[in-house]
Amino acid sequence: MNHSVARSLTAGLTLTAMLCGPALAQTFQQPALPVPVMPGPATGMPGTPAAPAISLSQNDRRILADLSQKIDLMIAEAGDARAQTMVAFADGGAQTAIAESFKRENARIVGPVTSIDDSTVLMHLRASDASQVARPARLSRSIDYGPGTERLNDEMVRNIAEVFYDRYIAKLNDAKEGLAARPATIAQQIGVTPPSMTGKVRDGLEADLKYLQGGHDLWKSAEAELRETFLPKYQKRLLDVLGRHASYTQRLAELIDRRENAIYDLEVDFVAVHTERERQVAILESYPPGSGLGNDNIARIRELDAELEILNEKIGAAATNEADDAERFYNCSLSLGVWSNELAGRPRVSPPVSIYDAPQHAVTHLGGRAFFRAYETDALMPDLNEHLKKDDPCGAAEPPEEVPARLSIVIPRFEAPPPPDLLDDDDLAAPMPSLVFEPASEVHYGHPFHVEALFEEDRPGSTYSVRLNGQHSVVVEQTEENPRLYRSATLVLTYQGLIHGGGR
Repeated sequence: MNHSVARSLTAGLTLTAMLCGPALAQTFQQPALPVPVMPGPATGMPGTPAAPAISLSQNDRRILADLSQKIDLMIAEAGDARAQTMVAFADGGAQTAIAESFKRENARIVGPVTSIDDSTVLMHLRASDASQVARPARLSRSIDYGPGTERLNDEMVRNIAEVFYDRYIAKLNDAKEGLAARPATIAQQIGVTPPSMTGKVRDGLEADLKYLQGGHDLWKSAEAELRETFLPKYQKRLLDVLGRHASYTQRLAELIDRRENAIYDLEVDFVAVHTERERQVAILESYPPGSGLGNDNIARIRELDAELEILNEKIGAAATNEADDAERFYNCSLSLGVWSNELAGRPRVSPPVSIYDAPQHAVTHLGGRAFFRAYETDALMPDLNEHLKKDDPCGAAEPPEEVPARLSIVIPRFEAPPPPDLLDDDDLAAPMPSLVFEPASEVHYGHPFHVEALFEEDRPGSTYSVRLNGQHSVVVEQTEENPRLYRSATLVLTYQGLIHGGGR
């Protein structure tokens, strides 16, 4: 092997070690995210001075205790819902979902990832010093992707639980703890300072509770949507990204193993040919000068030199074989690892849930009449939905299967229906023209056309990819008029190539 090839191989092994050892671990690290700043618990109505305490009778205290128990029921409901979410989506409850995601992405939960062990020694051979070759230890070791995937999934679920459940429960607790101060605040708002709670003050407390219960009903509706619809979708997206990350890493490991084994086999052949050349040279040098012997040896040496040159070229080609795929697999693995961390950590930086503010933030009592601030929209799920719209790195769907079919080019034309025999007063408009597709023998630049594919038998899929003129890949979709007839979207031929247009 020449010096440049040896350096290329050494660099490749070093890159492999950097790539699939520490880089893999890095992709599963949680990126630094800004910690949300949460406001402290409210002690009274914002913008109003603290009201002097009023005297509470035993009956007043019983009323406050009853309100407190009703808030406790809401807290308990929120806590139970949180526990059900954690059981269903975290704490090991995602193992089946993880297995399904890895299967969809053709990845193995326990699979090889390339790593260079410090004890591995690969002797790089050169024509000048080749004498022996040491077989390297196998480059792959088993990696269990299960724990890392479970950890990121649990992190995602816990982040959602913190934003959606924990902060809401904290607001209910704030409302409960502020009950003792509410009668004096309400009395001040209605302009009286009674020795104890009046009927209007009690009405205000009841209004507080009703506002809180109304918000709780909305929260329960949003929680059902979160647990039944949104969270399964968000979890599937995260696990599919992790499965695709593992798939690219494993494909890279297999590629590098394949490359290094191919190089090793060629180097073994190189050593054998080089050893034979040295033997032929020794025989040639043993003949007396001018004896005329050794012509056969010279011819053999030249043959061996030609073989060594060919082997050197093959080793160089093997060292760079599938280089484009290796770079793509590496970049995809790295970017998907970063994207999975973003998906898991995103809930912590989503806007806080503001729909369920405690009543001291939401109710103002003027003249004994309650004014309720309108309930706001929950901000967590809309924010995460927007985040889900981003494309996955290397997440483009595989093109539809290419299958043979009888292809034809058709041009759309509107066909006016024949006029009706009789129009009466109930006819508000003439019949609409219908769209028909006529076969075309040629296509002109700038004119729209479609490709039709007619299969001999019914096909199971609704879309397929066909190749036009041996170079343009066109997607065709099943038509309603004939289940075996598939038609493309509108196509336009330009000087720059084939342009895909609108609908079918």
